[in-house]
Amino acid sequence: MPVVVLITRHDTAEASQGHDEPSALLVHVLVSLLIIDIAIAAAGLVMPLVDGGDTPFQLQIDLKPVVILWRLASAATVVVFLIWFYGARVSAERSDWHQRRARGWAFWGWVIPIADLWIPFQIMTDVWMGSLRPSRRSKAAWLPAVWWISWLLEGLLSQGWKVHSSNFGYGLPLPDSWVTLALLAVAGISLIVMSQVTTRQTGH
Repeated sequence: MPVVVLITRHDTAEASQGHDEPSALLVHVLVSLLIIDIAIAAAGLVMPLVDGGDTPFQLQIDLKPVVILWRLASAATVVVFLIWFYGARVSAERSDWHQRRARGWAFWGWVIPIADLWIPFQIMTDVWMGSLRPSRRSKAAWLPAVWWISWLLEGLLSQGWKVHSSNFGYGLPLPDSWVTLALLAVAGISLIVMSQVTTRQTGH
């Protein structure tokens, strides 16, 4: 433990460089997956309107490919996002903005009940603030707030709230209303903007 305490900020910044940093390619993949998620969710809501005359059983059969695609795409999005999120947290150590949580919380903050209600938001806010120029840090971090509020509300209103007790599972159930789709879209678009800005301003 004393050895860890003696590590200087310069050493930490050097350790942050390399494969731990979120790459531009990873961000492009994340953005593409988020767009695909939103498109599949929209398709899942449009299909019942188009096939309005079908029985519930037939409609369930018709929606099965959409549900399978959604589960595959959303699962891939979770994996890519967690990789990017951890990398963004590591890269944020290069800035002079204090990071309130250790690196490990970039993963554990999503899976520990109750803590998952605010720790990911804290990490994202610190990453976001660290990517901004000092002159812009006096403003409220409204974009991370929009992302997190939309994400929580989508989980609260979706069927997933009845099954999952952790934010880690939010978004995996196919949105079942236009409201949850809108919240998912707002959260996704906010994340797209933040991922591109933070990656660009950390040198990628």
